[in-house]
Amino acid sequence: MRRLYSKLGVVICSVVLLSGCSRDKVAGNIEVDWEKDERSYTAIVKDDGGTERVRLECQYVGKAPEEPVETEISRNWSTDDTDFYHFKLVNLTDKPIELKQVSFRLKKGKEGKVYEIKNQKAIELDWGSAVIAPNGDLSRRNAWTWGKGKENVLHKIYLATSDGQTFQIDTQLVYRR
Repeated sequence: MRRLYSKLGVVICSVVLLSGCSRDKVAGNIEVDWEKDERSYTAIVKDDGGTERVRLECQYVGKAPEEPVETEISRNWSTDDTDFYHFKLVNLTDKPIELKQVSFRLKKGKEGKVYEIKNQKAIELDWGSAVIAPNGDLSRRNAWTWGKGKENVLHKIYLATSDGQTFQIDTQLVYRR
């Protein structure tokens, strides 16, 4: 009986670790290491074969963007509650990684389903490129999220390809009032 409880404990811990602090399903093969603020994290994204492809570094900025604001923010964050993040995608391989599209999903609302998909051109506009150079990185400053309720999680799920492999990079932007 003790062995059964031990195995059950391992399964429960695994589910909690995989879901991260957002307590939400994530896309792709990703291991998330949340910081104490339960908003910032580092994640390792693997392809289906288990090869580490990307390190995702997500840092919570706060309720206002960090200056200087280089790209226009389409939300009035000074009157509408908003959370801001910086994040970076680091290529862990010696092959280029191409970001093909990005889909958007909320933990709460829109039935938890993908509600918008943007193409590679939109990614290039947001990031300046849709390709992460070998052993290089792409950074985004002042990405933002908001919610109607007390809390939510915005998933920006990038479909990526590299060296004949396709994989997903699930960025999780946590919103809290």
